[in-house]
Amino acid sequence: MKSVDIQSLDSEMKALLERGTEEVFLAPLHEAAHDWNRALRQSENGVSDEAFLKLGVHRVLRNNESGRDFLQSAIDRLKLPVQKSAFFNLFHSSRRLQIVEDTAAGLYRDACRRIETDLLKDFPQLEGMDIIAGDGHLLAAACHAKRDKKGRKVAPNSLFMLNVRNGLVFPLAAVQGDGKYGHELPVLRNHLPDFLQKQRRGHALKKVLMLLDPAFIDTVFWTNLDHAHKLGVLVIIPEKKSLNIYHYETIDFDRNDPINIGVISCELVGFENPDSATARRIVYRDPETGKTYRFLTTAMDLPPGLVALLYLLRWRIEKVFDVFKNKLHEGKAWGNGRTCQLMQAHFVCMTYNLILLLSDTLKQGFGIEPLKLYRKRENALAKREIEAEKQGGFINPLIRMIVIPSQISCQFIRSLRNAIDLRKRFREHLPDFRRTLECYL
Repeated sequence: MKSVDIQSLDSEMKALLERGTEEVFLAPLHEAAHDWNRALRQSENGVSDEAFLKLGVHRVLRNNESGRDFLQSAIDRLKLPVQKSAFFNLFHSSRRLQIVEDTAAGLYRDACRRIETDLLKDFPQLEGMDIIAGDGHLLAAACHAKRDKKGRKVAPNSLFMLNVRNGLVFPLAAVQGDGKYGHELPVLRNHLPDFLQKQRRGHALKKVLMLLDPAFIDTVFWTNLDHAHKLGVLVIIPEKKSLNIYHYETIDFDRNDPINIGVISCELVGFENPDSATARRIVYRDPETGKTYRFLTTAMDLPPGLVALLYLLRWRIEKVFDVFKNKLHEGKAWGNGRTCQLMQAHFVCMTYNLILLLSDTLKQGFGIEPLKLYRKRENALAKREIEAEKQGGFINPLIRMIVIPSQISCQFIRSLRNAIDLRKRFREHLPDFRRTLECYL
C-alpha cells in the first residue's frame, strides 16, 4: 500500500494529520453548529448544545443495542457529560430539535460546497441543476409506541431527500408515527418550498429535478405542477396505470445520439383534469434486459435517454437506506413522539454526511479512495455484460459513465469507530483507512 508523502502536503493537511481522528471527523459538525445557530447554550440539564450534537452523532455511529446500552457507552468510553436522569429527555426537547435542524441544514450546505464529487459532471445538459431523489423510509416502532384504533403500532416513516450529484442526504419531514398514519405526497408538497428557500438563501436560483416513485402520483399532484414550476422544480416519475393520460403529439428526438439508446418514443401528454400541466411521456426499452419502462417528466428540454438514466439513479436512495439500517443499524425508533422522530432522522443524516466528508478528505487530501468498490462494480458490470450478450443485448453505455460507488463499506465504518475508540491521531490511522477502502478483509 502507498504511504503518504507528508512533505508534499500543504500546511492545512499537515495540521490535520496531528489532530485526533474523532476531532477530524466531527470538525464539520462543530463548524456548522457555530455558523448556523445564533445562540448555543453552554449547559442545560448538564449537557451543552454542542455536546448534545456530538452525543446524537455518536448514538448513530456506535452501533449500540439500545438507548441504555448507548448511555453506558457514552459514560464509560466516550466520557460524554450526560446524566442518566436527563438522557432520554434530551431527545424530546423542541428547543434542542431546532438546534439540531439548523445545524443539520448548515452541515448539508457546507458539505455541498466542500465535496468535489459530482456523479453527473459528464452531462452538460444538467449544468446548474440540482438532482434530488426522494422517498420515505420506515423504522420499527419503539417498544412503547402509541397504537392506532385497532391496537397496532404505527411504524415511524420520514421523507428523505438524496442529492444524486454528491451523495449527501437530508430529511424533509416526518410522514407518520405516534399512532397516526400519513401519506408522503402532501408532506412533500407542504415542506419542499421551505426547504428550497433555505437552500437557495444567498445563492442564485437553481432548477431542481426531483426523481420520485409512483407513490407520489395523483391527479392533484399534476394539477399543482404549475406551482412547482414557479419553485423551479421539475419531476421525473414512472407512469402509473391508473392515470388517465391523453396523447397530444409525438415529439421528435435524435435517434442517432448515443444518449438516446433504448428510447422507443417521446410524446407530449396531458391528464384528465383540464387544469393539469402537460408533460412528456418517454418509453424506454432497456437494451440489457429488454424490459420496457414509461416515464413522465416535466423536464421538457432534456434528451429522453438522459431522463431514463436519471430515473435509474433514483435507486441510490435505497442504497442510502440500506446503510442506515444494516451498517449504522438504525432500524428502530429511539422513542415516541414527532420531536424524537425528527431528531433521529437528522442525526442519522448528519452522521452519514460526516462519513462522506471524511471520505472526501481522504480522497482529496491523501489520495485514498474506495478502490475495492470500484473493482466490485466493474466486476459486476462485466458479469452483466456477459449475461446480456447471451440474450442478444448489451449494457447501456451511459451506465459506465457513472463511476462513483453508491455504497459506504462496513469496513470503513468499523475502522472509523475503532480509531475513535483507540483515540488515534489522524496520521496514525491513515494506513488503516487506506487498507479498509482499498482491500476487503
